[in-house]
Amino acid sequence: MHIDEIDAKILTTLLKDARTSFAEIGRMCGVSTNSILKRFCKLKEEGIITGTALRANIKECKNKIAVSIDINVEAQEIPNIIEWFTKLPNTICVYQLIGKYDIHASMLTQSLLLPQQNKRPNKNAKRRQKNRDNN
Repeated sequence: MHIDEIDAKILTTLLKDARTSFAEIGRMCGVSTNSILKRFCKLKEEGIITGTALRANIKECKNKIAVSIDINVEAQEIPNIIEWFTKLPNTICVYQLIGKYDIHASMLTQSLLLPQQNKRPNKNAKRRQKNRDNN
């Protein structure tokens, strides 16, 4: 595959910051967002772009569990959902996707239980313990 100036600009831009939007790259190159998308897909199809990765030093984080979430939402709700995720305290990144899912978010948490689940005592466990103590 021949790599022209626009393909090279797509690659160098994404290598500097993989979160750069196709719209921004399109503005930088003087072409449409759709043109950048098609070129990106072609670079991926040809094996020049092999994937994307997030590198984080999880050991330095107080929270222990890394969670990745991919969701589909109504198109008009995408900006609202992205904004909601960005306001959550343990969100690492959130961005819009093109493909199978609409939004991806990566987060860190200490538990997969909801806060109210962590605080609520388990009544059945208390009864079982009481029965064991009485026997």
